[in-house]
Amino acid sequence: HWFEWNQFQREAFRRYVRHYVDEMHRHNPDFQLASNWAFSDHMPEPVGIDVDYLSGDYSPMDSVNSARFSARCLASQGRPWDLMAWSFGRSGDAHSQKTVPQLQREAAVVLAQGGGFQAYFTQKRDGSIRDWQMKLMAETARFCRERQAICHHAVSVPQVALLYSTEAHYRECQELFQPSGAGVVALKGVMHAFLDSQYSVDIRSEHHLRGRMKDYPMIVVPEWHNLDAAFKDELRDYVKDGGKLMLIGPEAGGLFEPELGIDSTISSAAEAMVWLEHAGWFAPVKALVRKVSLRASARAFGQLRAKDELTSSGTPAASIADCGKGKIAAVWFNFGTEYMQAQTATAREFLAALTHELIPYPMVEVTGSHRVEVALARNHGKLLINLINTSGAHSDKNVLTLDEVTPLGHLEIILRVQTKPRDIHVEPGNRKIRWKFAKGECRFVLAGLEIHDVIVVE
Repeated sequence: HWFEWNQFQREAFRRYVRHYVDEMHRHNPDFQLASNWAFSDHMPEPVGIDVDYLSGDYSPMDSVNSARFSARCLASQGRPWDLMAWSFGRSGDAHSQKTVPQLQREAAVVLAQGGGFQAYFTQKRDGSIRDWQMKLMAETARFCRERQAICHHAVSVPQVALLYSTEAHYRECQELFQPSGAGVVALKGVMHAFLDSQYSVDIRSEHHLRGRMKDYPMIVVPEWHNLDAAFKDELRDYVKDGGKLMLIGPEAGGLFEPELGIDSTISSAAEAMVWLEHAGWFAPVKALVRKVSLRASARAFGQLRAKDELTSSGTPAASIADCGKGKIAAVWFNFGTEYMQAQTATAREFLAALTHELIPYPMVEVTGSHRVEVALARNHGKLLINLINTSGAHSDKNVLTLDEVTPLGHLEIILRVQTKPRDIHVEPGNRKIRWKFAKGECRFVLAGLEIHDVIVVE
């Protein structure tokens, strides 16, 4: 009864915070309160306590990726929110102050999701500041203020919804409120692959998607072992009504065997070393794999082969099937877990190509580099295309500081909208950009991207 015991303790924490918040508000209704990490990636559930805002701090190392995940979990909760950066990097006993471009890029990840940004600077023993750090503080603040009017409180435009299952996570996680466990690792891996392929991705839990699935062109279920029966039924209805559903991993795929056209009498999942073959390229995969047999209603996509040779025996790496008015696809190995451990271009291109089969015409396409993150949002009645330069060794835990973010050049962008925009420009600075509109597509080129630009469409 470990799950029941954990649930009992989780509820005790909720009661404690609820009592504290309610009593403080009774004393002073205008006093604003938050509970650190409540209703965030640590606690993926509906906001059930009257906190005024949400807040947390992300990892001082691998900070770009840490902020990407945490920001997307907070952005969906319907409360003002912020994230705190650690202004220094550390590894063991090593400790070094981050640089201006390093901290500015971390801020950009948060700003692009509509949040507030803060950074923690250590103080001396007497509480005083270190004067030499003022330039870093000032330049980071300037960067944020230049984007505040356009980015703060922006709301994402639904494109790809990545499921952070409250049901599955709370059953899997051995701690009360921590973003740990195999499911979260897999979720992060799938998120990274989509972002590396320039898809705009939201992280959503069951309470965000119930009754609102049709808002999303595609929903992705990443390696969760179980889902609530009613939620699975709603996913089925979503697909039958025209939605696109992608399931990652043998367990998630096994939840929808009839819809996928899988012969359930053949093979079960097992850890294996195989070769992913896609478009004539190979990548090694060591993961949970299921060798599936497809019925006539399904078709294979990619291959998992015994050797890195085209003549080697293989089984489908993924499969796609029509389901009512929509489509459903499954990846038959634990892609997200593998991508977190061993990223390859072949794996990235495989998932991007599979996504293209389901949603061939996303709202925005960006080509020219895989080191640019795309985040679609709306604010003040305007469409925002956030572009963030993610180049460099920011995920290397042996690199404490980076003093250069290599600019990206010549990014070609396609925006699909029903009517011709009145204006398209780039912020900050109200920079003009040349664009053309024809047959529902705006096409333009961004000549260079330093850290973070916002293309504003009116």
